[in-house]
Order: sequence, then C-alpha cells, then structure tokens
Amino acid sequence: MPTNTIDAIYTRHMAAIQHVSDTHHELHGSVVGFSLHLALQECAAQFDADHDHALARIERLLEHYDSALYADVVNDRTDLPTAIDALLNINRVIIATLTADLTHANRRCTELEQQLAAMDADNTHLMQELRTLRSYAIATPDGNGKTAIAGIVDDFGTVQTPPPPLAPQASLHIHNAATRSTLSQAASDYAEGLTAGRWQWRQLPKPIRLELVRYIIRQGERFTQSEFDHNKPDWMPTANAHVQTFDVPWSVLSDLTREIEVQP
Repeated sequence: MPTNTIDAIYTRHMAAIQHVSDTHHELHGSVVGFSLHLALQECAAQFDADHDHALARIERLLEHYDSALYADVVNDRTDLPTAIDALLNINRVIIATLTADLTHANRRCTELEQQLAAMDADNTHLMQELRTLRSYAIATPDGNGKTAIAGIVDDFGTVQTPPPPLAPQASLHIHNAATRSTLSQAASDYAEGLTAGRWQWRQLPKPIRLELVRYIIRQGERFTQSEFDHNKPDWMPTANAHVQTFDVPWSVLSDLTREIEVQP
C-alpha cells in the first residue's frame, strides 16, 4: 500500500478524534479504539484492492504471454507463483537460444567478410591476368595462327566484338615482310596493334618499346636522331623522347652492342 494512502487515513481519523476532544473537552478510550478500528479496516480494504489489482494485472500478462499456463492457473492445476516461474524459465531458454544464434550469426558474418576479402584479392589477380591476356589478343591482318580473335572479353566476362581498326598510318617501314621476322612475336603483335589504332605507345611494356626503337635503328647505319625521326612509324615518338624514357644518351641507345636494362 502506498505511504500517501496510509497518511491520508491517519490524518482523517486524527482530525475526527481532535474534533471529539475539542467538543466534549474529554476523550474516552472507546472513541480512540473505535477510530483506530475504522482506520485499520480502511487500510485492509485498500490493501486488498491494491493486491487484487496487481494480481489481475499479473494474470492478464500471463494470459498474454502463455495462454496454456494461464489456463492451468484458472483451472487450479497450478498456482500463480509456479506459473510465473515456469514463464520466466521459458523466457530464459528463449534468450539463451537467441544469444547463441546471434553469436553464430556474428561468427558467420566474420567468415563471409574474410571470404569477400579473399574474393576481392582473387578478382584483382584475375583482372591483372585478363589485362595481360588482352595484350596478346591483337589480330594481325594476315593472321599468325595464334593471335587472331573474334572478340575481346570485357571486365564482366562478356565477349565484345572489337571495333573496326583505324585507318593505317603512313611510314610503316617496320612491317615489311622481309624484315619483320627479326622482331619477337610479342613486339610484332604490338606493332600491328599500334598501326591499327588498338594501342597507344605508352601502354606498351618498356622492354617492348626498346625492342621496337632499336629495330628502327637497325634499319640504318647508326641513325642520327633526325634520321631516326625521318624513318620511324607515325605512332612512335621522336628520338629525343626515347632518350628521356630510357634515361641514356642517344649514343648508347643507338649502339646495338650496348645492353640497356629497363623495367617492364
């Protein structure tokens, strides 16, 4: 029972006793006893009302969460405290199960994150391999038995029909049949791709660029820079650009007996 309820009962009965005392100038013991008896009756009645209200609320909650347990209480097959304990135990089991499921889900999420990271790494590696394969997917006009293709595979695995080649450029000294055999197969394929407009010079690996530059130099008698510029294909930069790219003087670059180390 709330304290304010008890205080109200006490105040009301003390006021009645005080009124009797002030009116009759005396206070008989029976008056005090009767007033105390009434006060206790009020407290008991209020307590019963509060108890009944709390009990009804508990029963409504039990009926809401477990109608079977509530039916057992109503039919006197079990008492209310036992039913409440049973409901609490059921909820404890449910909470423990949910906790275990959550732990498993978190562990599974961690595993999936690790698998995704591994897949990302594999995808990066595969994309690099795909770019490498594309560098060899350059069809020659007359075909070489290895590099002619019907299409190019894009980043999503779809075969795309290659666009029509650009118009051939002038100064294709590098592609006459008599001298092309002195080039490596990779350099020859790249040269064909450059001529057809499928490649840009800076996209080629440095060793391939050096091989193509020295191939042009090999066509003359120690070409000067101006002679080189006059005889090179249109898609190849000037001699001065090669000096800067390979970081050697023209005298070294044009001396075919000198080895030049370059990184891919």
